[in-house]
Amino acid sequence: MGKRDLILFLRKPAKFAITSRPIEEDRFVIDGIPVFAAGFPSWIGCADILFEPKARLFLGLTFQVFESKWRPIRSLCSEFDPAVARYDDLSSEAAQRCYPGESGDVHRLELAWATSAVMDCKMAQLAEPYWCYADHSNQEAPTVVAVGMSDIEGIVAEYALRLPEVSLPRLAVGKRTN
Repeated sequence: MGKRDLILFLRKPAKFAITSRPIEEDRFVIDGIPVFAAGFPSWIGCADILFEPKARLFLGLTFQVFESKWRPIRSLCSEFDPAVARYDDLSSEAAQRCYPGESGDVHRLELAWATSAVMDCKMAQLAEPYWCYADHSNQEAPTVVAVGMSDIEGIVAEYALRLPEVSLPRLAVGKRTN
């Protein structure tokens, strides 16, 4: 079997897919929306891993957000489905346990396809996540619709994690015809 990619649709209602359609193809259709995938955006830090420590379940990604980007990333997050996206200012006790030493310096954007009462952060600094943008004429401020990761099984194996059962609706991913 070839490498498979994970795609998390961030708009309401959030959806999820593990697909053999490579994100690197650049242009495809997600949930009927023509999109283009771009590599790591300059406006957010590299991805770290959210996981459940006891069962070693890979729950999602977490991105550092530095002070100069707090307002725009919080605004961007408000456009996403809160079932999968959360802007965390790290003020809660649970957040401070998950991100020791970060409180006050950075905030976090969490994108999770599964949740747990206990979550931990594995500092991974992945530069691999691809952001999927709605394909429209305003390329200066494209609309984010999804985030994806190439070779999900390789990432899971590298960090000795497992993918959980995901209860989100299935995401349709297809080839663009135009």
